[in-house]
Amino acid sequence: MKKQSSIDFFDSLNRMLGKKEEQKPVQTFAESKNYNLFLSGLINEEAYEEAEQQVQNASDAPNAQVPQAQATQAQQPQQVDINQVASQLQFQPTSKKKLMYQFVQSTESMPAMSYAIAQQQMPVVTMTADGKETQNVAEIEDVVMSGPNREQYVIKSAKFPKLYQGQIGGPIHSEQSPRNVAVYNGKEQVNFAAPWGENMVLKTGDYLVKEAEGKYYRVAKQEYEQTYNSPGKVG
Repeated sequence: MKKQSSIDFFDSLNRMLGKKEEQKPVQTFAESKNYNLFLSGLINEEAYEEAEQQVQNASDAPNAQVPQAQATQAQQPQQVDINQVASQLQFQPTSKKKLMYQFVQSTESMPAMSYAIAQQQMPVVTMTADGKETQNVAEIEDVVMSGPNREQYVIKSAKFPKLYQGQIGGPIHSEQSPRNVAVYNGKEQVNFAAPWGENMVLKTGDYLVKEAEGKYYRVAKQEYEQTYNSPGKVG
């Protein structure tokens, strides 16, 4: 079978998107990156078209910098000040359930209730039972956790001993000191900046955990009920 070139591949996608045949096929790195963003669902067709036009305009100008981030920025959800949301909630000291996590050698296809050590820098997308929650980047020696629904999240290596008990390579469980937790019963879904800088979603019935002053993260309702005690229960 004849191997299809990358230009032929992108030309086929152009035709699928209804582009005219005489248009320039995607060839540059920046254009390919925008295509990958489009195909992965991170940008819609309108944002892709705008980004592609910016690439074309930049290529016509001498020594111009090719824009690569505009398409992603165009699709960033509008974020709220999470401190304003938190100020309306009632936080209570709450401990996590003493659940065991088993060590696995690889971050690939991790089973539920397991953990592994990142061997290289890698993106980690947290997919809870109700969809994408957030994303993060694991650096070498960070810990990638897999929860009860195989939702993955990153624990930075420096924070790991403070949050989990046990020896790396063996069973571990959550450290049992209380966290400050509140249930969110607002009618509207909100987006906010997680402590690691990425967007995080908060939906009705979810829980907000206060990590430090001005720093909060979400635990989805189903995953919370599987891993935390009821708000206000310690031990």
